Amino acid sequence: MNILHTQAFRKFIFWIGTVRKLSTFPWVTWDHHDPKVTHEEISEIMKLIKPGDVGLHRDRGFLSNLFIPGKFKHAWIHVNKDEIIEATKDGVKQKSCRYPMRTDDLVIVRPKLSALARKEAVKKAQEVVGFSYDVEFDFDLKESFFHLNKHDQAFSCIEVIAYAYYKYFEELGFEWQFSLGKKVLYPGVVINPAWDVVYSNDPEIKVTI
Repeated sequence: MNILHTQAFRKFIFWIGTVRKLSTFPWVTWDHHDPKVTHEEISEIMKLIKPGDVGLHRDRGFLSNLFIPGKFKHAWIHVNKDEIIEATKDGVKQKSCRYPMRTDDLVIVRPKLSALARKEAVKKAQEVVGFSYDVEFDFDLKESFFHLNKHDQAFSCIEVIAYAYYKYFEELGFEWQFSLGKKVLYPGVVINPAWDVVYSNDPEIKVTI
């Protein structure tokens, strides 16, 4: 049996996501930490958001960060100013945007497409709400268009974004990476010139709109 398909492997991956490393003994913790982005800042950010915008974030110090290359570890798509669609261990859900934005490193980007194209992408993302989380990172996006069902199709966070904007895959700079012999995408793929930066608390990533 492939270990990637086992329930034990899934539980291990999700458990790793709750562990945060410390610089002093006992070296790891499960305690809550205070994110850098405040509730007041989020209220201001929400005034900037438009449907189809994509958010990226990183909670610093978690061991799960080691398994995802690049600075940003999670991505979601904004449905409107108040809600997002994201894939987490609980599956693909539509929920309040405030939770993922309460983080340490946050960037909001907007594809250089028409408002209509962005709204169409939101509709595509809504098609996969209720699907399971893709712990195997099986990026079979083409197959998704012809065989989309909740029994054997699953999505990771960046897969939801890529699926929503698949019509503009190359135009928006989605570039495949290869890991363990598989084609994969990482959240930071949308930090490229085809996207405007709406908000950033990262000094290395400048706002462009």
